[in-house]
Amino acid sequence: MKPLTLLRSGPELWVAAALVLLASDVRADAEARQPDDSSKAAGTSAPKPFKLTVGRYHYSVGADGTDLNLRYRGADASAWLGIYHDRDFGQQWRGGRR
Repeated sequence: MKPLTLLRSGPELWVAAALVLLASDVRADAEARQPDDSSKAAGTSAPKPFKLTVGRYHYSVGADGTDLNLRYRGADASAWLGIYHDRDFGQQWRGGRR
């Protein structure tokens, strides 16, 4: 069994690191603004506006693809930024907002 490699060195690695840091920083900031622990006492968690997902796809033709996405959903807006890469297709950036 060969080891799973999500991202090789290069721009994808830097983007992945930036997205992870952004998501963790925003989450920490949201937790710091909580006035008390009432949400924890009630057994519910605070809303999480950011979602980071990583997908690894193995195609029958032998090319493996990696998909990295950061999504934000707030009360009045949604936004996303993503990158997909595989050896045959190349690289594609995606982004949008509502």
